[in-house]
Amino acid sequence: MEVFNDSTALTEEELYDLRDRWATCFLQLYNPEVDYDDADEKD
Repeated sequence: MEVFNDSTALTEEELYDLRDRWATCFLQLYNPEVDYDDADEKD
């Protein structure tokens, strides 16, 4: 309940992180063979 009752705005960094997490979640649901968490890592 603390999260939904908090009316303060998210920072740009928090918003970017939230969007990234949701996108990763949806991509893993529709294409579980690919590990999207490793995409940010450099070789």
